[in-house]
Amino acid sequence: SGNYSNATGSVTITVFGGYVQAITLTNGTVEIRCTGSPGAHYHVEWTTSMTEPVVWTRLTVDNPLLAGPDGLSEFIDENPPQAAAIIYRLVQSDE
Repeated sequence: SGNYSNATGSVTITVFGGYVQAITLTNGTVEIRCTGSPGAHYHVEWTTSMTEPVVWTRLTVDNPLLAGPDGLSEFIDENPPQAAAIIYRLVQSDE
């Protein structure tokens, strides 16, 4: 029989990268609320199919989102693509 000991402690989990928290469609405009690392820059991208090869289109080419001190940011897509399904994602920028 071996020697066993117990230990207690805490673990801090930090999420790097971001994710889309909520999407709202109102009068043809899509509002995307995002959560990420405070102060980080993110790009919003969309696709209409997850079938390989998946082609993502960047909506924030010249103006990435900046996550606030609470990690929250918002993007308004005033001209969303006309498709049966639209998939959005958030990608951390190198900026």
